[in-house]
Amino acid sequence: MIDIELNPYWIEKCEVFSLACAQTNLTRYKSRGQASIDKIVSDIYVGKMGECAVYLHKINNKIDCTEPDFKIYKGRKKSYDADLTSETHKIHVKTQSLNSASKYGISWIMQAKENDQDKLFKQRRHTDIAALCVMKDETTVTILAEVSIPWLF
Repeated sequence: MIDIELNPYWIEKCEVFSLACAQTNLTRYKSRGQASIDKIVSDIYVGKMGECAVYLHKINNKIDCTEPDFKIYKGRKKSYDADLTSETHKIHVKTQSLNSASKYGISWIMQAKENDQDKLFKQRRHTDIAALCVMKDETTVTILAEVSIPWLF
């Protein structure tokens, strides 16, 4: 387990992004029976904080890694591509809030429909890894593990 403390620069970027991005995710959430804009903003914020923490961990350990993407994509422009890319891996960051972990236990759900064409699930490459994180408090993300996607199956 590794705790990564994010500084105000990253926290503000995540806050601004989550507020701006929430409306573009409303349809997806509604299809799952969720329409609370506050929950959408929170989910996006927690996810982006996890990405930033993993990125900082990589560069602090002198591992080249792409920066988190703060561009807002609409509709079909959204993708399930890796959140970050290093020289050797595509990193899919999955972050759970501490509130969620307290209620439901530490877990991550990744859904793939039976006929899903998501390359992550279809190809299951060892170069694809999941970075599993929990947002410990308002500024700290704990990276619990990094595992290969095939290992998850």
